[in-house]
Amino acid sequence: MSSCMTKLFVRALFDYDPMEDTTIPCKDAAVAFKRGDVLQIVSREDDTWWQACHLGDGSSRAGLIPSKQLHERRVALQRPRALFKPQLINTAVFPVTEDVDYGSITGIHIAGLRRSFRLGRKGSRTRKTAQLRRWSSEVHGAISPLTYIEVVLYHKEPKDRPRLIVLIGPSGVGVNELKRRLVISDPDRYGVCVPYTTREKRKQEREGVDYHFVSVQAFEELILNHRFVEYGQYRGSYYGSNLDSVQRVMAEGKVCLLDVHPSKIKHVYNSEFKPYVVFVKPPRIEELRLTRRRAKFVCDEDIKQVRMFSEEDFEDIIDQAEMLDSQYGHLFDTVIVNGDIAVAFRELKAVLEKMDESEDQWVPASWMRSTPTKAWRSCSSLTGWI
Repeated sequence: MSSCMTKLFVRALFDYDPMEDTTIPCKDAAVAFKRGDVLQIVSREDDTWWQACHLGDGSSRAGLIPSKQLHERRVALQRPRALFKPQLINTAVFPVTEDVDYGSITGIHIAGLRRSFRLGRKGSRTRKTAQLRRWSSEVHGAISPLTYIEVVLYHKEPKDRPRLIVLIGPSGVGVNELKRRLVISDPDRYGVCVPYTTREKRKQEREGVDYHFVSVQAFEELILNHRFVEYGQYRGSYYGSNLDSVQRVMAEGKVCLLDVHPSKIKHVYNSEFKPYVVFVKPPRIEELRLTRRRAKFVCDEDIKQVRMFSEEDFEDIIDQAEMLDSQYGHLFDTVIVNGDIAVAFRELKAVLEKMDESEDQWVPASWMRSTPTKAWRSCSSLTGWI
Protein backbone atom coordinates (compact mmCIF):
# COMPACT_ATOMS: atom_id res chain seq x y z
CA MET A 1 0.00 0.00 0.00
CA SER A 2 2.47 2.54 -1.14
CA SER A 3 -0.06 4.94 -2.63
CA CYS A 4 -1.86 7.59 -0.62
CA MET A 5 -5.00 6.50 -2.41
CA THR A 6 -4.99 3.23 -0.44
CA LYS A 7 -4.09 4.54 3.01
CA LEU A 8 -6.57 5.00 5.82
CA PHE A 9 -5.58 6.31 9.24
CA VAL A 10 -7.76 6.28 12.34
CA ARG A 11 -7.46 7.41 15.94
CA ALA A 12 -8.56 4.77 18.42
CA LEU A 13 -11.20 5.98 20.85
CA PHE A 14 -10.89 3.12 23.32
CA ASP A 15 -8.19 0.93 24.89
CA TYR A 16 -7.62 -2.59 23.61
CA ASP A 17 -5.51 -5.35 25.16
CA PRO A 18 -5.63 -8.64 23.23
CA MET A 19 -4.32 -10.48 26.29
CA GLU A 20 -7.67 -9.78 27.95
CA ASP A 21 -9.75 -10.68 24.89
CA THR A 22 -11.01 -14.25 25.03
CA THR A 23 -12.54 -14.09 21.53
CA ILE A 24 -9.43 -13.14 19.56
CA PRO A 25 -8.46 -15.98 17.14
CA CYS A 26 -4.75 -15.60 17.96
CA LYS A 27 -3.42 -13.31 20.68
CA ASP A 28 0.04 -13.21 19.12
CA ALA A 29 -1.46 -11.97 15.84
CA ALA A 30 -3.24 -9.04 17.49
CA VAL A 31 -2.21 -5.40 17.99
CA ALA A 32 -2.70 -3.69 21.34
CA PHE A 33 -3.47 0.02 21.44
CA LYS A 34 -4.48 2.82 23.78
CA ARG A 35 -7.13 5.47 23.33
CA GLY A 36 -5.63 8.24 21.20
CA ASP A 37 -3.22 6.03 19.25
CA VAL A 38 -3.15 6.58 15.49
CA LEU A 39 -3.41 3.34 13.51
CA GLN A 40 -3.09 2.63 9.81
CA ILE A 41 -5.86 0.32 8.66
CA VAL A 42 -4.47 -2.30 6.27
CA SER A 43 -7.62 -4.34 5.69
CA ARG A 44 -11.32 -4.13 6.59
CA GLU A 45 -12.42 -7.11 4.53
CA ASP A 46 -13.47 -9.09 7.62
CA ASP A 47 -16.52 -7.77 9.48
CA THR A 48 -15.17 -8.91 12.84
CA TRP A 49 -11.41 -8.43 12.78
CA TRP A 50 -9.62 -5.67 10.91
CA GLN A 51 -5.90 -5.59 10.20
CA ALA A 52 -3.91 -2.57 11.30
CA CYS A 53 -0.50 -1.38 12.43
CA HIS A 54 0.70 1.45 14.65
CA LEU A 55 1.69 4.64 12.89
CA GLY A 56 5.47 4.87 12.69
CA ASP A 57 5.91 1.29 13.85
CA GLY A 58 9.39 0.38 12.60
CA SER A 59 8.44 -3.26 12.21
CA SER A 60 5.43 -2.31 10.05
CA ARG A 61 3.77 -5.47 11.33
CA ALA A 62 0.03 -5.52 10.78
CA GLY A 63 -2.13 -7.38 13.25
CA LEU A 64 -5.74 -7.95 14.21
CA ILE A 65 -7.89 -5.33 15.94
CA PRO A 66 -11.62 -5.41 16.74
CA SER A 67 -13.74 -4.03 13.92
CA LYS A 68 -16.14 -1.18 14.48
CA GLN A 69 -19.03 -3.62 14.33
CA LEU A 70 -17.49 -6.00 16.85
CA HIS A 71 -16.74 -3.30 19.40
CA GLU A 72 -20.23 -1.82 19.04
CA ARG A 73 -21.80 -5.23 19.67
CA ARG A 74 -19.66 -5.73 22.77
CA VAL A 75 -20.63 -2.35 24.20
CA ALA A 76 -24.30 -2.95 23.38
CA LEU A 77 -24.25 -6.12 25.49
CA GLN A 78 -23.08 -4.07 28.48
CA ARG A 79 -25.72 -1.33 28.12
CA PRO A 80 -28.47 -2.93 30.27
CA ARG A 81 -26.38 -2.00 33.31
CA ALA A 82 -27.04 1.67 32.58
CA LEU A 83 -30.76 1.13 33.24
CA PHE A 84 -30.02 0.81 36.93
CA LYS A 85 -28.25 4.17 37.25
CA PRO A 86 -30.03 6.83 39.34
CA GLN A 87 -32.03 9.53 37.57
CA LEU A 88 -29.87 12.52 36.73
CA ILE A 89 -30.64 16.11 37.56
CA ASN A 90 -30.00 19.51 36.04
CA THR A 91 -27.27 21.78 37.29
CA ALA A 92 -27.39 25.39 38.47
CA VAL A 93 -24.70 27.73 37.24
CA PHE A 94 -23.22 31.01 38.39
CA PRO A 95 -20.36 33.32 37.42
CA VAL A 96 -17.06 33.43 39.27
CA THR A 97 -14.21 35.90 39.26
CA GLU A 98 -11.50 33.38 39.97
CA ASP A 99 -11.07 29.72 39.08
CA VAL A 100 -9.87 28.79 42.55
CA ASP A 101 -6.41 28.37 41.36
CA TYR A 102 -3.57 30.34 42.88
CA GLY A 103 -5.02 33.79 43.29
CA SER A 104 -4.80 36.67 40.88
CA ILE A 105 -1.54 38.05 39.58
CA THR A 106 -1.34 41.27 41.53
CA GLY A 107 -1.71 44.51 39.65
CA ILE A 108 -2.45 43.05 36.23
CA HIS A 109 -5.93 42.99 34.73
CA ILE A 110 -6.58 40.83 31.68
CA ALA A 111 -9.77 41.30 29.72
CA GLY A 112 -12.12 38.38 29.35
CA LEU A 113 -10.56 36.02 31.89
CA ARG A 114 -13.84 35.65 33.73
CA ARG A 115 -15.66 32.48 32.84
CA SER A 116 -19.14 33.11 31.46
CA PHE A 117 -20.45 30.72 34.10
CA ARG A 118 -19.52 27.59 36.00
CA LEU A 119 -21.17 24.67 37.71
CA GLY A 120 -22.21 25.56 41.23
CA ARG A 121 -19.98 24.30 44.00
CA LYS A 122 -22.80 24.06 46.53
CA GLY A 123 -24.39 20.73 47.28
CA SER A 124 -23.31 17.26 48.26
CA ARG A 125 -20.71 15.20 46.47
CA THR A 126 -23.42 12.69 45.59
CA ARG A 127 -25.40 15.34 43.72
CA LYS A 128 -22.28 16.65 41.99
CA THR A 129 -21.37 13.15 40.84
CA ALA A 130 -24.88 12.70 39.45
CA GLN A 131 -24.59 16.02 37.65
CA LEU A 132 -21.35 14.91 36.04
CA ARG A 133 -22.84 11.64 34.81
CA ARG A 134 -25.44 13.42 32.72
CA TRP A 135 -22.69 14.79 30.46
CA SER A 136 -22.27 11.54 28.54
CA SER A 137 -22.77 11.18 24.79
CA GLU A 138 -23.60 14.85 24.12
CA VAL A 139 -20.56 15.60 21.97
CA HIS A 140 -21.38 15.10 18.27
CA GLY A 141 -24.80 13.81 19.35
CA ALA A 142 -23.18 10.39 19.36
CA ILE A 143 -25.45 7.46 20.20
CA SER A 144 -23.23 4.67 18.92
CA PRO A 145 -20.30 3.64 21.14
CA LEU A 146 -16.97 5.24 20.38
CA THR A 147 -14.76 3.12 18.16
CA TYR A 148 -12.46 4.85 15.67
CA ILE A 149 -12.38 8.21 13.94
CA GLU A 150 -10.73 8.73 10.59
CA VAL A 151 -7.89 11.25 10.77
CA VAL A 152 -5.64 13.01 8.29
CA LEU A 153 -2.45 15.02 8.58
CA TYR A 154 -3.03 18.75 8.71
CA HIS A 155 -0.15 21.04 7.78
CA LYS A 156 -0.59 24.61 8.95
CA GLU A 157 0.23 27.13 6.26
CA PRO A 158 1.44 30.66 7.13
CA LYS A 159 -1.90 32.10 5.97
CA ASP A 160 -3.95 29.77 8.19
CA ARG A 161 -5.47 31.09 11.38
CA PRO A 162 -4.19 29.58 14.64
CA ARG A 163 -6.20 26.65 15.92
CA LEU A 164 -8.59 27.30 18.78
CA ILE A 165 -7.23 26.01 22.10
CA VAL A 166 -9.92 24.48 24.31
CA LEU A 167 -8.94 23.96 27.94
CA ILE A 168 -10.91 21.43 29.98
CA GLY A 169 -10.57 20.56 33.62
CA PRO A 170 -12.51 20.22 36.85
CA SER A 171 -13.20 23.38 38.83
CA GLY A 172 -10.22 24.05 41.04
CA VAL A 173 -7.59 22.33 38.94
CA GLY A 174 -6.03 25.59 37.69
CA VAL A 175 -7.39 26.17 34.18
CA ASN A 176 -7.93 29.88 34.70
CA GLU A 177 -4.46 30.40 36.13
CA LEU A 178 -2.88 28.66 33.13
CA LYS A 179 -4.88 30.92 30.80
CA ARG A 180 -3.79 33.96 32.74
CA ARG A 181 -0.11 33.04 32.61
CA LEU A 182 -0.24 32.31 28.89
CA VAL A 183 -1.79 35.69 28.09
CA ILE A 184 0.67 37.55 30.32
CA SER A 185 3.63 35.66 28.87
CA ASP A 186 2.79 36.78 25.32
CA PRO A 187 -0.27 39.07 24.96
CA ASP A 188 0.41 39.52 21.24
CA ARG A 189 0.07 35.79 20.68
CA TYR A 190 -2.61 34.65 23.15
CA GLY A 191 -6.08 36.05 23.72
CA VAL A 192 -9.31 35.18 25.52
CA CYS A 193 -12.88 35.89 24.47
CA VAL A 194 -14.99 38.35 26.48
CA PRO A 195 -18.26 36.85 27.82
CA TYR A 196 -21.70 38.32 27.19
CA THR A 197 -24.17 39.18 29.97
CA THR A 198 -27.54 40.87 30.42
CA ARG A 199 -26.87 42.24 33.91
CA GLU A 200 -26.22 45.93 34.52
CA LYS A 201 -22.69 47.22 34.07
CA ARG A 202 -21.00 48.16 37.31
CA LYS A 203 -19.11 51.37 37.83
CA GLN A 204 -15.62 49.87 37.57
CA GLU A 205 -16.42 47.63 34.58
CA ARG A 206 -15.72 48.38 30.94
CA GLU A 207 -17.75 47.33 27.92
CA GLY A 208 -15.86 44.80 25.80
CA VAL A 209 -13.24 44.32 28.52
CA ASP A 210 -15.00 42.70 31.46
CA TYR A 211 -18.15 41.71 29.56
CA HIS A 212 -20.20 42.58 26.52
CA PHE A 213 -23.34 44.04 28.10
CA VAL A 214 -26.45 43.38 26.01
CA SER A 215 -30.22 43.43 26.49
CA VAL A 216 -32.23 40.32 27.32
CA GLN A 217 -33.88 40.50 23.90
CA ALA A 218 -30.51 40.70 22.12
CA PHE A 219 -29.14 37.82 24.18
CA GLU A 220 -32.15 35.61 23.48
CA GLU A 221 -31.93 36.38 19.76
CA LEU A 222 -28.32 35.21 19.86
CA ILE A 223 -29.48 32.01 21.57
CA LEU A 224 -32.06 31.40 18.84
CA ASN A 225 -29.37 31.95 16.21
CA HIS A 226 -27.08 29.42 17.94
CA ARG A 227 -24.34 31.98 18.54
CA PHE A 228 -23.32 30.75 22.00
CA VAL A 229 -20.80 28.06 22.80
CA GLU A 230 -22.40 27.91 26.24
CA TYR A 231 -24.77 30.08 28.27
CA GLY A 232 -26.75 30.03 31.50
CA GLN A 233 -28.65 32.14 34.02
CA TYR A 234 -27.72 33.39 37.47
CA ARG A 235 -29.88 35.63 39.64
CA GLY A 236 -32.09 36.53 36.70
CA SER A 237 -29.29 37.47 34.29
CA TYR A 238 -27.86 35.62 31.32
CA TYR A 239 -24.15 34.87 30.94
CA GLY A 240 -22.53 33.21 27.93
CA SER A 241 -19.52 32.64 25.70
CA ASN A 242 -20.34 33.86 22.21
CA LEU A 243 -18.90 32.47 18.99
CA ASP A 244 -18.42 36.03 17.73
CA SER A 245 -16.04 36.73 20.61
CA VAL A 246 -13.99 33.67 19.71
CA GLN A 247 -13.86 34.73 16.06
CA ARG A 248 -12.74 38.26 16.99
CA VAL A 249 -9.71 36.91 18.83
CA MET A 250 -8.82 34.54 15.99
CA ALA A 251 -9.30 37.25 13.38
CA GLU A 252 -6.53 39.20 15.11
CA GLY A 253 -4.20 36.30 14.41
CA LYS A 254 -4.06 35.34 18.07
CA VAL A 255 -4.39 31.92 19.66
CA CYS A 256 -7.80 32.00 21.37
CA LEU A 257 -7.90 30.23 24.74
CA LEU A 258 -11.39 28.94 25.48
CA ASP A 259 -12.45 27.32 28.74
CA VAL A 260 -15.84 25.62 28.31
CA HIS A 261 -18.07 23.01 29.81
CA PRO A 262 -16.97 19.75 28.15
CA SER A 263 -20.38 18.92 26.70
CA LYS A 264 -20.28 22.18 24.76
CA ILE A 265 -17.17 21.39 22.73
CA LYS A 266 -19.52 20.23 19.97
CA HIS A 267 -20.24 23.88 19.13
CA VAL A 268 -16.63 24.52 18.13
CA TYR A 269 -15.53 21.01 17.14
CA ASN A 270 -15.51 21.71 13.41
CA SER A 271 -13.37 22.81 10.47
CA GLU A 272 -13.85 26.51 11.22
CA PHE A 273 -12.11 26.40 14.60
CA LYS A 274 -10.08 23.15 14.39
CA PRO A 275 -9.86 23.00 18.18
CA TYR A 276 -6.89 21.52 19.97
CA VAL A 277 -8.26 20.13 23.24
CA VAL A 278 -6.11 20.21 26.38
CA PHE A 279 -7.21 18.31 29.46
CA VAL A 280 -5.82 19.87 32.64
CA LYS A 281 -5.65 16.99 35.08
CA PRO A 282 -5.09 17.15 38.84
CA PRO A 283 -2.18 15.30 40.41
CA ARG A 284 -2.71 12.57 42.98
CA ILE A 285 -4.77 13.74 45.93
CA GLU A 286 -1.71 13.85 48.23
CA GLU A 287 0.00 16.39 45.97
CA LEU A 288 -3.29 18.22 45.44
CA ARG A 289 -3.65 18.74 49.19
CA LEU A 290 -0.10 20.04 49.41
CA THR A 291 -0.23 22.48 46.47
CA ARG A 292 -3.73 23.87 47.22
CA ARG A 293 -3.42 23.90 50.98
CA ARG A 294 -3.22 27.70 51.20
CA ALA A 295 -5.07 28.59 47.99
CA LYS A 296 -8.28 30.60 48.13
CA PHE A 297 -11.05 31.11 45.64
CA VAL A 298 -13.93 33.51 45.09
CA CYS A 299 -17.05 31.41 44.62
CA ASP A 300 -19.61 34.20 44.20
CA GLU A 301 -18.89 37.38 42.28
CA ASP A 302 -21.73 39.40 43.80
CA ILE A 303 -21.13 38.78 47.49
CA LYS A 304 -17.36 38.25 47.19
CA GLN A 305 -17.44 35.00 49.15
CA VAL A 306 -13.90 33.70 49.62
CA ARG A 307 -12.94 30.40 51.19
CA MET A 308 -10.17 27.88 51.43
CA PHE A 309 -10.17 24.42 49.88
CA SER A 310 -11.67 21.68 51.99
CA GLU A 311 -11.06 17.93 51.93
CA GLU A 312 -14.39 17.59 50.14
CA ASP A 313 -13.16 20.01 47.44
CA PHE A 314 -10.05 17.88 46.86
CA GLU A 315 -12.15 14.74 46.49
CA ASP A 316 -14.55 16.55 44.14
CA ILE A 317 -11.67 17.63 41.90
CA ILE A 318 -10.40 14.05 41.63
CA ASP A 319 -13.90 12.65 41.02
CA GLN A 320 -14.70 15.24 38.36
CA ALA A 321 -11.39 14.62 36.59
CA GLU A 322 -12.04 10.88 36.43
CA MET A 323 -15.52 11.46 35.05
CA LEU A 324 -14.26 13.90 32.43
CA ASP A 325 -11.54 11.50 31.34
CA SER A 326 -13.90 8.55 31.03
CA GLN A 327 -16.60 10.41 29.10
CA TYR A 328 -14.63 12.95 27.06
CA GLY A 329 -11.12 11.55 26.91
CA HIS A 330 -11.53 10.60 23.25
CA LEU A 331 -11.50 14.33 22.43
CA PHE A 332 -8.30 15.18 24.30
CA ASP A 333 -5.28 15.99 22.15
CA THR A 334 -2.96 16.29 25.13
CA VAL A 335 -3.06 15.98 28.92
CA ILE A 336 -1.29 18.37 31.30
CA VAL A 337 -1.01 17.32 34.95
CA ASN A 338 -1.21 20.45 37.08
CA GLY A 339 0.55 19.69 40.31
CA ASP A 340 3.16 22.44 40.26
CA ILE A 341 1.64 25.38 38.37
CA ALA A 342 5.02 26.58 37.06
CA VAL A 343 5.84 23.15 35.63
CA ALA A 344 2.37 22.73 34.12
CA PHE A 345 2.59 26.18 32.54
CA ARG A 346 5.96 25.42 30.91
CA GLU A 347 4.65 22.10 29.57
CA LEU A 348 1.50 23.68 28.15
CA LYS A 349 3.37 26.57 26.55
CA ALA A 350 5.88 24.16 24.98
CA VAL A 351 3.02 22.12 23.47
CA LEU A 352 1.38 25.22 22.00
CA GLU A 353 4.65 26.60 20.64
CA LYS A 354 5.37 23.28 18.99
CA MET A 355 2.02 23.50 17.23
CA ASP A 356 2.95 26.93 15.90
CA GLU A 357 6.06 25.54 14.23
CA SER A 358 3.87 24.21 11.42
CA GLU A 359 4.35 20.65 12.58
CA ASP A 360 1.89 18.24 10.95
CA GLN A 361 -1.01 17.37 13.23
CA TRP A 362 -3.63 14.62 13.07
CA VAL A 363 -7.17 16.03 12.84
CA PRO A 364 -10.58 14.51 12.02
CA ALA A 365 -10.82 13.90 8.28
CA SER A 366 -14.28 15.46 8.18
CA TRP A 367 -12.80 18.86 9.05
CA MET A 368 -10.63 18.86 5.96
CA ARG A 369 -13.27 17.54 3.59
CA SER A 370 -15.50 20.46 4.43
CA THR A 371 -12.67 22.90 3.61
CA PRO A 372 -10.58 21.35 0.81
CA THR A 373 -7.00 22.58 0.80
CA LYS A 374 -3.52 21.48 -0.17
CA ALA A 375 -2.71 21.49 3.52
CA TRP A 376 -4.21 18.04 4.10
CA ARG A 377 -3.37 14.59 2.91
CA SER A 378 -6.03 11.91 2.71
CA CYS A 379 -7.50 9.92 -0.12
CA SER A 380 -10.06 7.78 1.69
CA SER A 381 -13.72 8.05 0.77
CA LEU A 382 -14.86 7.44 4.36
CA THR A 383 -16.32 10.22 6.50
CA GLY A 384 -15.43 10.92 10.11
CA TRP A 385 -16.46 8.25 12.60
CA ILE A 386 -16.02 4.76 11.23
